[in-house]
Amino acid sequence: MDERARRTARVMKKAGTERGALERLSQVSREIERLHREEQKLLQERDALVDGLRTAGQSWNMLSARTRLSRQALMKRSAL
Repeated sequence: MDERARRTARVMKKAGTERGALERLSQVSREIERLHREEQKLLQERDALVDGLRTAGQSWNMLSARTRLSRQALMKRSAL
């Protein structure tokens, strides 16, 4: 049995019933949606901070080091 099949069996056993698995699927899906919304907010905040710091004179190299993104990636996301 491969890893995916083992994980599937483990999760289904934990859910107990098909109905339990469906309920858990709904919960997990809602949580993923919530996390995506939170991620988008954080990305927007990061982008605004980068734009503000660039306006204040910070270098792309410094911002790249702080965000752990390449200069090119930061420049693409920049509104400036």
